[in-house]
Amino acid sequence: MLSILIVETKPAVIDALNKYFEDQFKAKVYIVPNLDEAKAFLQENISKGIPNLVVVRSILDEIETARGILNFVYELDNGPPVISLGNVEFSGLKFDCLPDRFKISELSKVATKLLNVSKKDLEEIHRPPYTGISIKNFYDLGECLCDVFIRISKKNCEDQYVKRLHKGDNFDRATLQKYEQMGLKEFFVKSEDLNMVLTAFEQKALSQLDKKFSPDELVKVGSSQFEIGQDLLLKLGISDFTMKIVDTNIKAMSGAIMSGPPGANSFADLMKSILSNKSGYNYKHSFLIAFLCSSIIPKMEWGKNDQLKSNVEKMIYVAFLHDVLLEDEKLVRIQSQAQLEAAGLDEKQKEIVEYHANKVSNLAQSMSRTPAGVDIILKQHHGTTNGVGFSTGHSSSLSGLAILFIVIEHFTHMLLDYQNLKLGPKAILTKMTAEFSLPSYRKVVEAMSEMMKH
Repeated sequence: MLSILIVETKPAVIDALNKYFEDQFKAKVYIVPNLDEAKAFLQENISKGIPNLVVVRSILDEIETARGILNFVYELDNGPPVISLGNVEFSGLKFDCLPDRFKISELSKVATKLLNVSKKDLEEIHRPPYTGISIKNFYDLGECLCDVFIRISKKNCEDQYVKRLHKGDNFDRATLQKYEQMGLKEFFVKSEDLNMVLTAFEQKALSQLDKKFSPDELVKVGSSQFEIGQDLLLKLGISDFTMKIVDTNIKAMSGAIMSGPPGANSFADLMKSILSNKSGYNYKHSFLIAFLCSSIIPKMEWGKNDQLKSNVEKMIYVAFLHDVLLEDEKLVRIQSQAQLEAAGLDEKQKEIVEYHANKVSNLAQSMSRTPAGVDIILKQHHGTTNGVGFSTGHSSSLSGLAILFIVIEHFTHMLLDYQNLKLGPKAILTKMTAEFSLPSYRKVVEAMSEMMKH
């Protein structure tokens, strides 16, 4: 645990500093009011590695407190870094100054640097003692890399975590499914073991990169990768580690999809496999979009070889990510402003739907290995240029790949709504020919129709 010594007398400043260091770094904060007590504290604790940082008012009760601290630290071996609140002149030791009336944002920048805390360190600091992960994520992991717990919640008591699997045990899918049938949705691991588990998920995804799959296998692999990626993002949030796993999962899904021969037969086989698969609507619609994009793009005359492969990869990223922030199926099914208004959502849900294209575009920008242009397609995937709400009509001012996505997603939603619409693929395309009159949209519909003939 990090420790901070604050030398200050103003209650408001003490409260602000104490809250900041406890909230941001989960640090132990020590507070003394003057130079003598600060020197005594350092003398007693410095051998224990305490504190990691000193924040001191430059002048307290007309005493040059910061200068006194700097003189004292100068004589120490491996003394702590110092931040002075107010100007002070001192040579021979590096230190930082903030204004008397500083901003927390200024303090944060300096303190993070002096404490040598990385973004990854902060992520780990803010993790709770145990982290929940959906049970289905463990299906294909094989060996239990660490102890695994279940959470028992009781009213008016702290949650208890009871060990259910031991390090070295084998994961048996049937046993895991029994837990799910009992109503258990997630296992918990100690947060200190989380990176090891996440690394195992990533390695599992990497092992899929060079394999070739039958339609049934392709759907199962894609389902696993999609659900793991979405679950980690929604439960653990955006971090370097989760983004790395999502990126790897998309690449595995991309390689699997692009390894299959596109065409009517493979599409028909894939449809049978995906409709019989027990995965949720969210995955099915994203996977179908990805597969259709990989089949249609070669017919659009948008580049050859590497350029063609790049466009396909972009669209698989978009298919995977575009609704990844929408966990509830009923939110994914909303495809227009009229449907949004009629859905009877609460304000929070409505806001999630209205802004998800914008937010997922920002998410893509934070992924270091995302192909260029994916963020733009994501922002435009409901027909608006700012990623907010739904367009009221079709516009030709969008990027070509965004238009491709809009048409294919429309087809996919209708296809998966077969029980209500009673329309097969060819009948849907006939209906879409009347709906999409602009040439750029019609061209995609025609390419899809052409694919169905062969």
